[in-house]
Amino acid sequence: MLSTHEILAGKQREESRAAALRSLGATAALVQDELMERAVAPFASKQGSEHYAKVPTLAQLTTRFADVATASRTAALVPPGSGLWGQALAFVANSLTLTSAEVGQTPASQVISRAEAELQAGSLVRAVEAVRTLRGHPAAAAKGWLRVAEERLLLQQALSVANAEAAIASAALN
Repeated sequence: MLSTHEILAGKQREESRAAALRSLGATAALVQDELMERAVAPFASKQGSEHYAKVPTLAQLTTRFADVATASRTAALVPPGSGLWGQALAFVANSLTLTSAEVGQTPASQVISRAEAELQAGSLVRAVEAVRTLRGHPAAAAKGWLRVAEERLLLQQALSVANAEAAIASAALN
């Protein structure tokens, strides 16, 4: 069985990660640990484990965020009700501005810069908190990334609970 660290690192094949996630549900039932069972319930089924085995790593989310940041910054510049021409103008304006250290950043651009900095510092939680504050078109541009990042956080939290509960059960046996 893969360790929770190996699951989170994403270095093993997807099928191996899915099997390891499914086995946590069986382990929780075997040791009769209700908290652990609840924590691993989202990926205890074949469908759930296969889904969560595909959740990207922090490094992958950080890389993907570059495209999300560009799209969200561009979306923040689209005037309401401007249609296709407004989107084209926003794209041109965004390509001419600096992403950080620019004077007069939009509030959305400031949020995106904060999220980028948090990701570079390794804090997915804080990056997600920042992205959740986006509204309107910038939020829509980041919606898919945010959903996957939240799934990653759920996986991390569930595996942390499973590790803690396994350590408690192991200590009780000694």
